[in-house]
Amino acid sequence: MNELKTTIKIIKTRFAEISLILGLYAMAVIATTILEKGDKDIGLRILAVLLFTAFVALTHQFLLLGFLKTTEIKPFQPRLPFDLLVIGRHFFWRIVIFSLCFAFVLILLGQLLFTILQGILHLDIQISQMSGKHILYRLSTTAVMAILAKPLIFIPAIIIACDQKLYQSIQNLKNFKFLKANPIIYIFAAELAMILAFESLPEHKNQVLNTTLLVSAGLVNHFLHTVVAMMAVRYVSRTAYRKN
Repeated sequence: MNELKTTIKIIKTRFAEISLILGLYAMAVIATTILEKGDKDIGLRILAVLLFTAFVALTHQFLLLGFLKTTEIKPFQPRLPFDLLVIGRHFFWRIVIFSLCFAFVLILLGQLLFTILQGILHLDIQISQMSGKHILYRLSTTAVMAILAKPLIFIPAIIIACDQKLYQSIQNLKNFKFLKANPIIYIFAAELAMILAFESLPEHKNQVLNTTLLVSAGLVNHFLHTVVAMMAVRYVSRTAYRKN
């Protein structure tokens, strides 16, 4: 409970930085949607999307990683964006490699679980429904994320808090007890529930409404993700300090 109060205090104290991170995320979602639905030549549109999303994604990720690291060092001290960019750049490639590896495992195990459930329930689902829009497929991937919650949350936290290589973080994962981090589990469960709920919403013909729902869902999810990551970094840091 004390850590939850500390987290709320950090959010209040450093709300400007969190707003900037969320704002960049929203900007990327909105711009990508507009560019994808525009009437421009497809080659120029794709190029514009790639350039813009790459710039925003890099800036956003650097800021987020820098923010997470500074919540461990001096949690209540606001930082300038440039400081966060410099700090976050140090962890960028390790987090990217982990994210790519985890995405591969998630797709593989999600597909496997989906196939098993499809066989158990005797469902005949066409290939066209396998694009991730079928409710059973979404449930399968969400279940895999829940099962792999500990490495998903704690490996990036170990990389950031302990400044370790990816393989070292995987090796040291056993030193951190996930089930003892109750507030993190609860907020992560809420994040998964939000993902599943918003992905299950039907698509509207009104593009403005669709974009609004997409951005709103993304902002709520990303805020929860940031809170979970921040609490995980601080938990890992405290645990590692006690062990030393």
